[in-house]
Amino acid sequence: MSLFVTPTSEREKSLSELEVSLSEIPAYKQISMYDAETYQRINAEIQKSLLKGESKSQIIQRIRSIVGELVEKYLPLSSDNALLDYMNVVIQEIEELAQQSPELCYKFLFPKQYGAIDVTKYIRPETQQADLNALAAVIKTGAESSTNVQDFPEYDAFIQNIIINLHETYGDDALLLENPHAPGIDKRKFCRIMVALYREILKLPKRESCLVLRSMLTTK
Repeated sequence: MSLFVTPTSEREKSLSELEVSLSEIPAYKQISMYDAETYQRINAEIQKSLLKGESKSQIIQRIRSIVGELVEKYLPLSSDNALLDYMNVVIQEIEELAQQSPELCYKFLFPKQYGAIDVTKYIRPETQQADLNALAAVIKTGAESSTNVQDFPEYDAFIQNIIINLHETYGDDALLLENPHAPGIDKRKFCRIMVALYREILKLPKRESCLVLRSMLTTK
């Protein structure tokens, strides 16, 4: 056995170990099966990170940013059950982050505007696992879907009724939803109202709940 390990072989060993670790994550398995282009992109990012000597935590964070793009791609196309399960996990994540800091909540909700965070540092392990399982179902059912997102002409009316209900409960705080990036906005209140909005949507009958969520996700 050689006692000399070249940097290249050490990187290959690290890559192999990391891939084995990632292969145990349900979402990563689904990406490898259903989205070869993204799978290759993730592996390329891993290799670049290893060349830079980044930590496993940093590498995972790079991967999460790519996976975030997959959520935008597949969530509107995923099955009703996968969509609802994922949104329930998102609510839990928002609440856990907001309890610690509204800044964390905002970075989670708006990573492009405020910078992404390593959620593994702040969210309970059980919630992280639920996220990975839900994400795996989103990718699988979204990739297998052969239909486009349904038009939902009643979307505005549904949202307006929900906002009215929120205003009755939270008063003018409900208006924070109109401009989450307003200067000086109370981020803690906004995160609370955002959770309330999602909960109100999930109270709707399953069909309408999914149609509203899909319309939200595809409205720019």
